[in-house]
Amino acid sequence: MSKEVRLLAVLVLLTGLLAGVAPMASAGGPWYVSTTGDDGNDCQSWAAACRTIQAAVNKAGAGDTIYVAAGTDTLTSTVSVNKANLQIVGAGSSSTILQVSAATGYVFSITADGVTVRDLQIYKTDKSGPHNLIYIGADNVTIRDNIIRGQYVLGDPDVSRAMEVAYGSTGLTIQGNTIHSLRQPAYINGSTASPTTGTIANNHVYGTRGWVIAGANMTFTGNTWGSGAQANYLDIVILAGTDPSYYPDIVAVSEANNNAVVEDQRVSPAVLSDVFVDDSAAAGGDGTVTRPYQTIGAGITRAVAGGTVHVAAGTYNESQILITKALTVQGAGIDQSIVDGDSYAGLPAEGLVRIVTTGDVTFTGFTLREAGATGGSKPVRVGIFARSSAPGNTFTITYNKILGSNNPDDEEDYGFYAHTSYASLVFQHNIVTQTGANAILLERHFGPTDVSYNTLDAGCWGTDVIFNMTYDGDVTTPQIVHANTFDMGTGGPFDYAHRAAAVTFASAFTGAAGKFTNVRITDNIITNLKSYRRGPGLWNNSGGDGSGGDTTGAVISGNIITGTGAANSDGIQIVGKASNTVIENNKVTNVDRSFRGRVWNGHVATGTVLRNNSFSGNTTGLVWEGTSTLDAELNWWGHASGPYHPTLNPSGTGDPVSDNVDFDPWLGTKPLWQLVEEASPGDTIILGAGTYPGGVVIDKPLTLVGVDGTVIGPGSDGITVSANDVTIDSITLDGTGGDPGDVGIRVLNDVERLWVRNCEIRDWPDDGIHFNGAITGLKVVDNYIHDNGGDGMEFNATPAGTVQIYGNALRANTGYGVNAVSGSVVAEYNEWGHIDGPASGDGVSGSVDYDPWVFGAVYADVVPDPARVREGENVDVDIKVDTANLYGAQFSLTFDPAKLKVVSTTDSGAGYFKGSQECSTTYNNTLGTLTFHCSRGGTDTAVSGSGVKLLTITFQAQEITGTSTTATIDLDASKVRLGALGGVNIYVDSVTDDTLTILGTTTVSGVVDLQGRDNDSGAVVDPLAGVTYGYDPSPVTTGPWGTYSFSNMTDDTYTFKIEMARYLDASAVVVVSGDTMTLNKAILLGGDVNDSDEIDITDLSSIGGKFGETVNPATTPQDINYDGLVDILDLVLAAGNYGLTSSPWTP
Repeated sequence: MSKEVRLLAVLVLLTGLLAGVAPMASAGGPWYVSTTGDDGNDCQSWAAACRTIQAAVNKAGAGDTIYVAAGTDTLTSTVSVNKANLQIVGAGSSSTILQVSAATGYVFSITADGVTVRDLQIYKTDKSGPHNLIYIGADNVTIRDNIIRGQYVLGDPDVSRAMEVAYGSTGLTIQGNTIHSLRQPAYINGSTASPTTGTIANNHVYGTRGWVIAGANMTFTGNTWGSGAQANYLDIVILAGTDPSYYPDIVAVSEANNNAVVEDQRVSPAVLSDVFVDDSAAAGGDGTVTRPYQTIGAGITRAVAGGTVHVAAGTYNESQILITKALTVQGAGIDQSIVDGDSYAGLPAEGLVRIVTTGDVTFTGFTLREAGATGGSKPVRVGIFARSSAPGNTFTITYNKILGSNNPDDEEDYGFYAHTSYASLVFQHNIVTQTGANAILLERHFGPTDVSYNTLDAGCWGTDVIFNMTYDGDVTTPQIVHANTFDMGTGGPFDYAHRAAAVTFASAFTGAAGKFTNVRITDNIITNLKSYRRGPGLWNNSGGDGSGGDTTGAVISGNIITGTGAANSDGIQIVGKASNTVIENNKVTNVDRSFRGRVWNGHVATGTVLRNNSFSGNTTGLVWEGTSTLDAELNWWGHASGPYHPTLNPSGTGDPVSDNVDFDPWLGTKPLWQLVEEASPGDTIILGAGTYPGGVVIDKPLTLVGVDGTVIGPGSDGITVSANDVTIDSITLDGTGGDPGDVGIRVLNDVERLWVRNCEIRDWPDDGIHFNGAITGLKVVDNYIHDNGGDGMEFNATPAGTVQIYGNALRANTGYGVNAVSGSVVAEYNEWGHIDGPASGDGVSGSVDYDPWVFGAVYADVVPDPARVREGENVDVDIKVDTANLYGAQFSLTFDPAKLKVVSTTDSGAGYFKGSQECSTTYNNTLGTLTFHCSRGGTDTAVSGSGVKLLTITFQAQEITGTSTTATIDLDASKVRLGALGGVNIYVDSVTDDTLTILGTTTVSGVVDLQGRDNDSGAVVDPLAGVTYGYDPSPVTTGPWGTYSFSNMTDDTYTFKIEMARYLDASAVVVVSGDTMTLNKAILLGGDVNDSDEIDITDLSSIGGKFGETVNPATTPQDINYDGLVDILDLVLAAGNYGLTSSPWTP
């Protein structure tokens, strides 16, 4: 049959089969709609598009797609979408526009599951209503990437919604839409009996009254909102009747949606996640952004627990702001949002702002003035009062100005006061001034406190600025006073009645027991100390031996304390017993007493250590009232001659010291931090070998250079860089013993041109190098950053400008090697502690470009395994490298020339590093040295891999004394250098030597006597393999004289075995050593006819059977003596040795 006939038959058959199949309802799509189309078309191309979406829906089948062309179409009727999984797709939300008015009804009525509507603009052109634009009454519907808008303006009475969602519509997705100028983006019905679920994500909504949740359980995430004139009245509204298990935390909903304003009407009165307050707003507001309250108190009442009250600039005359729940109260800033208490008399409890709750509270951005006072004979006036009856919460008080009454007679006028509180307190970046009493009073505050970065003074009378006291209970949590600025020259007159300290920790204040165990007073600036004014101090008011109020382990460090030269002014003071106080890195100048240790109630401090302080220009100097010796070694006293003491150092011209002070040795130069402080911009400071306390702040352009042995240790952070044009070179920063959070180098925001090179940064509790934020111009080159408790380097912004981070080794850091917390970082050509880079070594975060990386571990490898060679023989030693992206290498090694001599070297071939360039190898067999260097070049690529050979060295083992010796191929780690393309240093991971054993050799000889023969040839002597080294010489056969010899046998223990047919074997253990060795004669006993290793009746019978015959000796084993005749001589040999199994032999 021809091909044509066969094809015709197939076609006929198919036609017959298809004739019985019913036609499909749909042609299968896709379908096309255009304003220039015609509903009579087949709608399956743009040329034959439908005119209306409804016509396309009617033609489409389940799962089809309908494309709607760009253009504006005014709908006159609802599109009924009743086919499952249908997609209606526009040409883009700015291009495909569907106009509709209230008379039309819904734009889309979706009653089939799985429908998607996207990339359209739906525009309601009138203000009539009610009018909802999309009806959703099905599951798994998606509305995405559309613009849905109308004519609604806040305050209009009409009801218009972008979407209306029916009860029980599950799996709904509303995503990526822009919805505005409608009353509501959606009204979503639901209930526990008929649940509505889904996701509302990444939409932008403005000019509405917000999403309405009427019983539905939707997930909101990533949505954004209009602001200013485009703000919504509310962003999300949860109606009463919605199940309480839905949206249990409306603050979390707000935070997940860019601080949406969420109203919860399930409680009465309804609460808001965010409340707005503006003193200039119209009366009758409700706390929304468009209708703010006029008072902060009303805003606090309306806010949900954990929510935020936003307070606009203005003056708020309120006698007390009472906060009794978790809350953030956010002002517009100092001198913008002002709370004026009108000096109200008769407050029921103290505090212009009163915080009494176990929830987290943040209060920030205000000026507080004219605080009211409690009633009674001794009124108490407080700017902010705080108390928490239980631990676990935090009070954050930041960026406020607190003004006291400015009345010296207001002896209980406090800026901040906390009493019997267990919360964590963060009090930072505040200004407190003009108080009649303490700026900050902490009374029995058992929770942690962090009082930092504030600007404070001694008030209008003159009293302790920060007074932290305890009694009837110990304070064991951290009490931190850090980086505050104190002006101690306010108030007055400057007499005993107006005495004041910058900081006092008062234990056992009332005499009852109570102590502190974790006090840190660090990096504060205290100025203008006049008479009876003091810097920081500890005071123990307990009786007895002082143990009831013993403050232990306090640290006073890094403070700069400056006086006016007045009498009775003190830099640092300890009054009464305090154990093991560390006073270090402080600068005290121009006061009367730089340090004063006072006896109080019969007790005095113990274990106090003063180190690395600068005491200069002080009148009376250091005063110690104790009878035990005070440890004050290694301080700077203002002159290289040391402190003045009339008997111990009468020639000292520095600050005076009292008796019982151990001040020797003292610092002959100023401490490092002071050298930095006094250096001029652009100076270079060269640090000699030794360990310098950390806590150094470089706040001007400087170069800090170390030598071998220069170490900067802990002391808060090792180095803090806040200036431009800083270089840190060749210094080890060792954080061993540092406090949690300490880093090796901390770089503050907006630093420019920092260069860190040739440093080792290790063992810091947190990061090796930490960048707080933006930096422009950065070089981190050739550093070894390892074993830190955080990241090797942490970036919190993308470094800009010239950025070079290469040649560093990052190993064994607990966190990432490099962590880009924010932004991205290029860190190519660094070593990560493993040949496979960060994947197996120190890791990197997702935004770090680390490829290519480098690696190099160099090692010697003796080729034979085991690594042994006999004297006089050659042995190869490979110098190998496990590496990534290697382009050049050099090394030096040494060997013992009495044991080894170089015969030749090989640097090329399969598996070698060498490329197109020649390598250089030089060696000296007299000195036992070898050097090598080699670089690839031209079009050569970098080399990566394990076991790459740099050089093979062929050594000859020299003659040794004794049986063996060890020779070492000793690579000099200090002279191994590896480089990557572009001259990048590869930090060498490891350098490993190898050893080989040289074995002595001996010539062994001897004689074998074959009993009954005068020709002793044919015996086989086999030493077998040596026990220790396994050397196995080949067997030797004796000649007519019975001699044998083995030359150059490896010294070892052998089992010599001598065999001869018709004779009993001889064997013995021989320890071979020395140059030559002659073994005793071995006499083999004859008669073993059948070589059974025993002479018995069988052998005798065999000889008897041949007795008297003339034979061929070569083929007749009975001819023992090999003389051609089996006779009595043969029989005598056998009979004489009857019963023996071997020939005796003692070599």
